[in-house]
Amino acid sequence: MVKPGHFGNQFMDWWMMMQPGWRKDDTRSLVTLVLFRDIPQGETWQGLRKGGTAGIYVIVMGLSWWIKAQGIEHDTNVRSAINDISWVLQQMNEYSPSRAPAPKKRALDVDGDGKDEGLQRKR
Repeated sequence: MVKPGHFGNQFMDWWMMMQPGWRKDDTRSLVTLVLFRDIPQGETWQGLRKGGTAGIYVIVMGLSWWIKAQGIEHDTNVRSAINDISWVLQQMNEYSPSRAPAPKKRALDVDGDGKDEGLQRKR
């Protein structure tokens, strides 16, 4: 059986440790969920953008266990965790490599007779 208070503290410690260094404030306790949201240029979220047992899926599962263990009343910490994880997921989606513009391919050099000049140079 999951004890919400104990599990919640462990979950928040775990979530904090997974964050990129720029999100953490070393002067704060790990028990309070205060993470920066000022994203530096070039952030890829690679540390959290993982599948399987080391990825965001497991974080969402852990959060669901914490929420379920609380029953009807959700404490402030679980609400903060939901808010922060939702924000991270939005950022990961927004800054997804799949959303980056695809590199443009060089057009084929075709002369008047329909032959590719690039192929002729290689032969």
